[in-house]
Parts: sequence; C-alpha cells; structure tokens
Amino acid sequence: YDKETNTFTHYRHDPTNDNSLASDTFFDISGNSIIEDNAGYLWLGTQNGLDKFDKERETFTHYQHDPDNPHSLLNNGVRAVLEAQHGQIWVALQDSGFCQLVDQEKGSFTCYQHSPDDLNSLSSNEVQTLLEDKAGFIWIGTANAVLSKFDPQTSRFTHYMHDPDNPDETIPANMAIRVLVAVSSGELLLGGGVSGGGLIVFDPQTEKFVTYQNDPQNKNSLSDNVVSSIFEDQQGIIWIMHTSGKISKVDQNTQKFSQVKMQDADDPNILWFATPTGGLNKYNRTTESWVRY
Repeated sequence: YDKETNTFTHYRHDPTNDNSLASDTFFDISGNSIIEDNAGYLWLGTQNGLDKFDKERETFTHYQHDPDNPHSLLNNGVRAVLEAQHGQIWVALQDSGFCQLVDQEKGSFTCYQHSPDDLNSLSSNEVQTLLEDKAGFIWIGTANAVLSKFDPQTSRFTHYMHDPDNPDETIPANMAIRVLVAVSSGELLLGGGVSGGGLIVFDPQTEKFVTYQNDPQNKNSLSDNVVSSIFEDQQGIIWIMHTSGKISKVDQNTQKFSQVKMQDADDPNILWFATPTGGLNKYNRTTESWVRY
C-alpha cells in the first residue's frame, strides 16, 4: 500500500512465473509469517516455502524443500519467520521443527528436530512460534504445551513444561503456544490461540509461570481465554487481542485487566464482517445492502 498515492500493488502466485510469490497461502498473517529485516528485505513464510522479497527490484528469492539437497528446508510449510540480532533468519516449519538459514546464496539450512532418543533435542516438531531475547536465546513455542529455550552457541535446549504436582507455577496442560512476546519487564507473555489457556506470564529469572484467565464474576479479569495476539505500547500497557473480537488491556503495575468496548454510538443496524479472503464488509440491516472494502 502506497500512502502517498492511495494505491495498492498486488503480489500473487503465478504458476507460469518463477519470480512470483511462492504461494498465496500463509499459516499466520498476524505477524509471524511476514517480517522486514534490517536490510529492508521482506521475508515471507508461506505454505510453499520461504520467500525473500526485494522491494526495490520487486523480485522474489525462493527457499524450498529439495529432496536431493539435505541442506534445504525440511518441508515447505513455514509457520513463522524470525530475524535474530545479528541478521540470522530462523523459520518454524509445519511438523518439522525449526531451521536457521546459514547461507542465503546456497539456500543452506541447519535444522533442529525432536528425537525420541535424545533428551536434549527439541521437545516437539510442532513449532508454532519463535522469539529471540536480548541475550540471544531463541524461545520456541510448541503445540504440546512446552516452552523451550535454545542456545545457538551450544545447540542446547532447556524445556519448560506442565508439572501436575505444581500446576500453579508451570505452564497449563494441553496449551498450544501460538503467541510469544517479550515485554520491557523481561518477562515472556504466552497465548494459546484457539486452544485457550488465557494469558501466561513467564519469568525467565525465577522460571515460574503465572496464568491469568477470564473470571465472569470479576470485571478486572482477562476478557477472554483465547488470545490471538499481544502488544506492549510505549507506556508499558499490554494489549491483548482475542479471537472473539474482544480486546483486553492490562497495566503491568496494577496487574488489573480492563475490556476495551466498541463505541456505544455504533449504529445497531450496521454489521461489520472481517473475512479471510473478501476484505472488510459492511452490511446495513435496514436496507439489506453491502459495502465491501
């Protein structure tokens, strides 16, 4: 989108053009699948591999699985993309662990997967999201209720999982970690996406988890237990988006939640529909008419 001219340029997959986008389909368009690196390139994790987009030349470089190349991506389902502090590109793969792009020219990757015979391996190949902290550790959120810390210098993992004997200070059972954010306090905030679980706060110093969930009897509790995204603003307020359409915010000093509601002056005859492929749609119940944006 060009704000100066108020125009859009569209990039779509074209099977007849090798320089087009690898796929029109993404796992998570909310922030994990598209990033801009420090050099200004866009990296796009699609369901048909990893793409590097040069905005000036409008060209795509494809990184995809090659059965004849053991150093290529393990598969083409790229769930999340991360640029580390020193420019390394990391990707989370569908059901295949995660990989580091070690040579952009050759398209070579070093990959890490779960091995049942290796207790120091990745806890699960179902990696949902990646995060790098200020110390350079890579944090991995998986679909099997395990948060893992990976040290790129030693290739060693530390796993944090549910403990039925200590449920209040460990990660909730059966939580698929879809959202993973570091905030200014140094804590990590976790959300479970459609699996629910509420908002989870993890302190890397004490290695303890605190769970915040919705309590219908408490107006200062989390608005909804399904968290789709988390954002910290410049004032240190944490904003939590829910798939139900609700928005929560919390002041880290008071740890009290409040729900952000729609304007009361909203026209009750107007319904808004946000769709995966059809844009934003406004429906007028009085005139039975539609406007698409």
